[in-house]
Amino acid sequence: MQEPEHHGDRWFKDAVEQARARDAIEGLKSAVKALGIPLGATGHFPHGALTPDDEGELRLAVTSTGGKVVLAFGKPIAWLGLTPHKARELAQLLTEYAARV
Repeated sequence: MQEPEHHGDRWFKDAVEQARARDAIEGLKSAVKALGIPLGATGHFPHGALTPDDEGELRLAVTSTGGKVVLAFGKPIAWLGLTPHKARELAQLLTEYAARV
């Protein structure tokens, strides 16, 4: 009888892959912070508030790890509003990282 995929060796491989991904994401956040550019809210509203609960500008970082493109926000995010120019920049960045995976 064959063992379910979530048991045995596959579980260990998944745990190792998840640890590598977590380490890569934490490394990205640390590297950005070391540059003096921490992720998360900046407290600025360069284009005004979109809604009363708008928290303002947000710094994020993009990387790839474990066969996935990863966006690190530095805090929990409910929604993200972008100017058309910033949306195109993010789309280009995501496309570039997706090509690397």
